[in-house]
Amino acid sequence: MLKKSLLALFLVTLIMTGAFAQVQMSAGGGLSYTSAFDGGYKVSVPDYESEENEMPYMGISIFGFFDIKFVELSFSYFFGEINFKKTGPQKGNSVDFNIVSYNIGLLGKYPVQLGEKFTIFPAVGFEGYIVESARSGSVSISDALDFSHLWIKFGAGFDISFNEKIFLRATALYGIRLPCKVEDDLIALEKAALALTGIKATVDPIMGHGFQVKLAVGFHP
Repeated sequence: MLKKSLLALFLVTLIMTGAFAQVQMSAGGGLSYTSAFDGGYKVSVPDYESEENEMPYMGISIFGFFDIKFVELSFSYFFGEINFKKTGPQKGNSVDFNIVSYNIGLLGKYPVQLGEKFTIFPAVGFEGYIVESARSGSVSISDALDFSHLWIKFGAGFDISFNEKIFLRATALYGIRLPCKVEDDLIALEKAALALTGIKATVDPIMGHGFQVKLAVGFHP
């Protein structure tokens, strides 16, 4: 399901790029910081404190964007760290994964001009993280693509024009992260293990969420 969602996002991006190829656009690039919370899953046993296995992460992206007034297409290279940790009565040591991903973002926005040099815009869209590599210490994870995931994001930003050609863009977004295959597999394994023991418990995914701040320099042709 996740791979189909990422493929659909990629196809929409290509279609949008082709559809507006003849329209004047701006382009640029910059840096972004992402901090994601929660994720993972929760095991609930009657009369006991629930146990949570969370997958928060944070990292930095180098990105480029193409802007077509109401649409921003972005392509980025992300590197960060996932901190897989257990909380609750059986709290244990965490496991860290260093990941590298290629991201594709599609952001719809509605620019509102405030004066000659300042524009603000609300925004909503998607970003897919296609994980290319994952390592835990010196161990490389063979199925790194299973960490890939999709975000639904919304927020706002602004542009400040320095002159007719150059502008500064800042964007702040909050988002909901859909589960990756690793999380789905862990939930399935946990359910199977509990079924073998006969323990009556429920295993539920924990919604991932977080924020992203982006700062870029753009250029008008």
